Amino acid sequence: MAQGQFSVDDKKAEHGKTVFVAKGCNGCHTIGRGNLAAPDLAGVLDRRPEEWLKKWLKDPRPFLEKDEYAKALSRKFNGMRMPDLDLSDKEIDAVLHYIAQQGLHAPKPDPQSNTQ
Repeated sequence: MAQGQFSVDDKKAEHGKTVFVAKGCNGCHTIGRGNLAAPDLAGVLDRRPEEWLKKWLKDPRPFLEKDEYAKALSRKFNGMRMPDLDLSDKEIDAVLHYIAQQGLHAPKPDPQSNTQ
């Protein structure tokens, strides 16, 4: 589901912000401020299907071994590997709402300069 079609729930997004900060996501990612150690997440729901993102956030390890897109991201970011954050399904849903909410008004990364 593209971000434009993703209906943001502000209450879930509020919980998602707490999870995003508590799990240290903001140490590697921004939402609309450019790449850090990992991709800028603004517009990620436009670039990846929601179900892919949910599975990725649940357990990134298999993706890093078999998914060409995930492997390309790791190469682009100097071998950085998304850690398994042991997120519950509720936390994953909340984080996606937060990312979508924050990304609504954030500049989207240039697809030519950002693999994600």
